[in-house]
Amino acid sequence: MLFQLLLALALTRVEPQTLQPPNLNRIEEIRVSGNLRLPKETIKYNLQTREGNQLDRITVRRDIKALYALGLFDDIRVEEEDGKTGKIVTFIVKERKLIRTVKYEGIKSVSSSEITDALKQHKAGVNQESPYDPTRIQKAAAVIKMLLAERGHKDATVTATTEDIPPGAIAITFKVDEGQRSGFKRLRFRETKPYPPGRSRTP
Repeated sequence: MLFQLLLALALTRVEPQTLQPPNLNRIEEIRVSGNLRLPKETIKYNLQTREGNQLDRITVRRDIKALYALGLFDDIRVEEEDGKTGKIVTFIVKERKLIRTVKYEGIKSVSSSEITDALKQHKAGVNQESPYDPTRIQKAAAVIKMLLAERGHKDATVTATTEDIPPGAIAITFKVDEGQRSGFKRLRFRETKPYPPGRSRTP
């Protein structure tokens, strides 16, 4: 009896310490979904939100901005749900497509190497296997148009078209209409009749 009584007292002392209530604001697990090429560990490395920390939505918003700054994602959103001991936070990403091919159609006045040099000079390079950035493509089209204007094609038009290549690539074609070359004026000559011999040209 004495042993059973001591055992009961020991259990009553241990029980309040072991049965801790769950911390519902503690991050139990961080998950990543939607990524195709970039490893989950790489994405989680760029996060300040950590498992075991308290969930801070300001930090989560900073993490979203940090991921966008990598230039690898078109869309990022975060979902949270209750787990067994805290919150499960999931970063859902949509990776940008990779540029598979770059083509130039209708360009005759400049070479592709000259275009590449001009794009590098203006920090608007469009390289294969790099993430597709619509803003950068528009800038590249503007640089090509400026290059053609320097060669006398001030009315040239440059249009960038894209074609999806499943599962996660894209082909880019710059279609160019150089128009007519300006900067040269046509000289018009007026034919005059010769004056008869001995006749003065002044009245």
